[in-house]
Amino acid sequence: MLIADFFRKWGSWIVIIILFIAVVYFGSIYTGSTSEIRIATAGRGGFYFKFGTILKKHIEKNTDYTVRILETKGSVDNRSYLLSGKADFAIMQAGSMSMNNLEAVAPLWSDYVQIVVDKKSGINSIKDFPGHNIGIGSKGSGTREISKSIINHFRIDTNLIGNNTKSLKNLLQNDRLDGVIETTSILNPNLQRLLGSGNYKLISVGKLEGLIYHKPYFSIDTIKPGVYSAIGGPLPADEINTIAALAILTTKKEKLYKVVKKVLPLLYTLELNLEVPSLIKKKDLNNYNAWNLLPVHKASKGFYNPYEGVKLFSSAVETINQYKYLILAGFLGIFFILYKFISRKRVTSEKAFIQNSKSIENSLKEIVKIENNQKEAKDMRLLKQYLNEALIVKKQGVNSAIGKDVQQSSLFQVFLMECTHVIREIEWKLSILNSDKGNL
Repeated sequence: MLIADFFRKWGSWIVIIILFIAVVYFGSIYTGSTSEIRIATAGRGGFYFKFGTILKKHIEKNTDYTVRILETKGSVDNRSYLLSGKADFAIMQAGSMSMNNLEAVAPLWSDYVQIVVDKKSGINSIKDFPGHNIGIGSKGSGTREISKSIINHFRIDTNLIGNNTKSLKNLLQNDRLDGVIETTSILNPNLQRLLGSGNYKLISVGKLEGLIYHKPYFSIDTIKPGVYSAIGGPLPADEINTIAALAILTTKKEKLYKVVKKVLPLLYTLELNLEVPSLIKKKDLNNYNAWNLLPVHKASKGFYNPYEGVKLFSSAVETINQYKYLILAGFLGIFFILYKFISRKRVTSEKAFIQNSKSIENSLKEIVKIENNQKEAKDMRLLKQYLNEALIVKKQGVNSAIGKDVQQSSLFQVFLMECTHVIREIEWKLSILNSDKGNL
């Protein structure tokens, strides 16, 4: 009964507070108040930038959003853009930077580590790099981070490699380079143009299964023969061993739920896939181990796994079963605290009721005393005095009971009835005395 009274009194406030917290929390996750989407890509001329412009066209065609493409240095730079709020989405290489406070929205394609060298350089393997000018990626790019991992695996000091902060675009400009390491898509326009000249060749990264053991975001892969058209014949002439990194669309943690839900289906339309054939198909997602290692956006989980809710429910049930005794102890603790709180409130209420009842009892005694005194009174002045005293006692008793539990008690009702009776009796006597006085 006491618990029911407590929830009857405070239950609505508890529900309102819970709903307010839920609205604020889920509102921050699910609302997408932006009308412009900013996508951080990479340098102009690379495939990230090209894909960004293609995606921009499809988003603006199929949604109400406008898109702005941001030219950056690459994955590492893109991370800072997201965290600082300069970008809403970014194209990044999984494993090339920390995903703290970020979430993966979608897998895009495989970026291959492609080592391109001048045919006249005499370079046939990574071991030949020392003493040559090899660009391993500009600072702030994912390519540089991956290239450093490979070079360090060969125990090669990067200080022995000249012009190593250069990248593919510098090789295109003949900027004193013998070659570059570029982690990119086969569809990279700059790379296609460079190899198309017939002056460069692709070399193998070697057998690097051991590196994958330490870098689980990467995978062993190959570049198929003849994927690049070139003067003198398609390249490479033979299959090239390499490493692949997963390119992903990324956003800040728990942001843009509404926007993500609208953008995701566009990645799997026939129209977009005809323009970007290297995009990973939805059905092939489980083949990419890197995706399973990434923190995935809430909207993406629901998109790629429609049974995510069932999975979460099952996990919740399993967790409850695992910690059932701890949960039971928690509920008992909450119940005990609630019981003590209600008990203390009940004791306080009972004390107040007793105190207020005593006050009403005293007032009742006063009114009974007035009743007894007025019975023998025949003097008009004395009766008026008793009437005034009765009215004061009634007022004091009512004021002491208003808003308190004692107001509903039978004692208070008896007090009111007694007050009414005494006051009417005195008023009746006064009316008779007034009438007699008038007759005289």
